[in-house]
Amino acid sequence: MTKIKVIKRVDAGVVKAPVSKKTKKQKPKKQRSLEGTVKDWITERRENDDAETRERSSQLDSWNPDLTPNESPV
Repeated sequence: MTKIKVIKRVDAGVVKAPVSKKTKKQKPKKQRSLEGTVKDWITERRENDDAETRERSSQLDSWNPDLTPNESPV
């Protein structure tokens, strides 16, 4: 295991503690544009359609056309 040695510098001066996010002035959240929202919807729809297509294709690939519905695959 590697040991890490911390060296404190005396000449570095006083370092202020980091300001927490709560005390910082927060910018108001920018509203999403209509265009961005529609693009996200289209992307999500395409991903869902692709997933459904892949699932359907895998089901069709596993289907054996030689069997009739009443036969068992034994």
